[in-house]
Amino acid sequence: MFYPTKMSLPVVIDNSDPRYIFVNGVRYRRYWTHPVTAESLPDYLLEKILKRLDWSDVQSAMLVNKSWMNTVLGVQRWFDGGEPLSAEWRLNVVPHADENDTDYQHFKLEEYHHTLMQTRRQYKHMTIYWGDWERCLKTNLVKDQMLVDIIRRFQQTLVSLRITSGRYEMPPWIMSDILRMCTNLKCLDLNGMQAVSRYDFCNLDTYRTRINTLYDCNQVFSPNPNGSNIFANVTTLQVKISPSNKLKDLLHKLSPQLVQLSLSWELDKKGQVALPNDEFPLLETLILSSERVGPDNQLGRFLQRMPQLKALTLSPHKEEHISVLHWVHPDSLRHLDVWTGSLCPKKFAFIAKFPHLESLSIRGSYAMPNGPKKEGIVFRNVTRLALFGHEWRLHLNSIMVFFPNLVELELEAKETWGPADARSISNYTSLERLIVNEGLDTLEAFMEFCGELKVPELTVTTQSNAFVVKPLSKPLVQAPHIRKMSIYAYMIDPAIYKPMMQLMPKLRNLELSLELPCDNKVYRRIIAKFPLCDTVRKTYQKYKPVFDNT
Repeated sequence: MFYPTKMSLPVVIDNSDPRYIFVNGVRYRRYWTHPVTAESLPDYLLEKILKRLDWSDVQSAMLVNKSWMNTVLGVQRWFDGGEPLSAEWRLNVVPHADENDTDYQHFKLEEYHHTLMQTRRQYKHMTIYWGDWERCLKTNLVKDQMLVDIIRRFQQTLVSLRITSGRYEMPPWIMSDILRMCTNLKCLDLNGMQAVSRYDFCNLDTYRTRINTLYDCNQVFSPNPNGSNIFANVTTLQVKISPSNKLKDLLHKLSPQLVQLSLSWELDKKGQVALPNDEFPLLETLILSSERVGPDNQLGRFLQRMPQLKALTLSPHKEEHISVLHWVHPDSLRHLDVWTGSLCPKKFAFIAKFPHLESLSIRGSYAMPNGPKKEGIVFRNVTRLALFGHEWRLHLNSIMVFFPNLVELELEAKETWGPADARSISNYTSLERLIVNEGLDTLEAFMEFCGELKVPELTVTTQSNAFVVKPLSKPLVQAPHIRKMSIYAYMIDPAIYKPMMQLMPKLRNLELSLELPCDNKVYRRIIAKFPLCDTVRKTYQKYKPVFDNT
């Protein structure tokens, strides 16, 4: 029996075959020959063990050593042969599901409370679920108090707080207490709160918080014109305007200092929206995420009051409203994300009025009637271009001529990428990175595409399996120019890795972000077979489009 420091785990070496061990009765292959200690236990096996423990045992596991604690909390993920990827500490006080049970474990609230009241660790970031925790056999008042106790336990260190909820009303006094007690809070995210009463802090103007980032797209707060200063320091804001809550007072108060604004809205009975009439002298980033209805000059005048605007997202919108771009100050804009539908010459001229654009994302799924006309238009400063829509590949050559200095290009396709697509892309020698969304079929078709591609870095993304496994109809084509490849997908068949990597002789970095990752046996074979390629397994996450990374 293996006994690590301060905790016993159900790990037993198989006496009949020392190459195997038993974990809770399940047999696993050992990949090490040295004595098993708390420090030497492989991380992949440690994660499997921890998943089989209940909450109280997991808390004990955190006391073994720092590596175990990091594994429990998910703070460090060991990808690339033991090098850690650092992340921020975040405490998640939320219902979770067992591996073999889809029911939320609402009764765990008491265990959360008991453990966290005794922990010595200090957290800066917290996500907390403010629901009824229905399996916890306590009154709502007691459950509310337990959640308040947990927040109060870390009130001096909390920097960011995310609150989620179901259809459960948080008493207003609780929100008031949270804001008063967390004196160092900088970011408050309420986008996950649902079906709550609006909190009107008309009597709380005697104090101000340090909150500089507020996410409140569900209108949790309803500021009063004579109300508080609790959000007086906010510079990043995400809110929604509705006919019943136009937020005029909040936006009027914050408009002189806002740097980033994400705005959505609901229309009134006349199909109009009450956009603020205030000046935004410092605003650099604006994201508008609701459909545009009504006269263009209303939105145009709103955009005109932002002289320092550097990043603008006008998507999704009706394509005929792209004309509002002529209201935007042309000299400051650096990043533009716009929905155009079909890109006709008139719409292209609106985009071309910004001479200092560095990144451009054009969204649409229609063919371009007559195509954009050059007429002396050249985007010399644009180094990052994203074209979202399945028809762009048909007009790639005609639109790429406007971007002579591209470094990064992102495309999506409904059909399989082919050699002709690769040749069109490779005509632009300045390209250093290509991102392709969907359009993956068999490995044979993919290698034909890669064989004609001269871009050194390739990222492929798909919501399904990366490649369809079919018998080969002909020998695979070599891809001699690819040096780095990143794959975001559900999974990759283990039989794909060897033939694919063998035909990429210059491949030096392979990043795998798979929802169903390759197992350790396959991973070790890849490392042994291709020692010159740095193969990295990353925790799965959905790929962020190029514009989201600016």
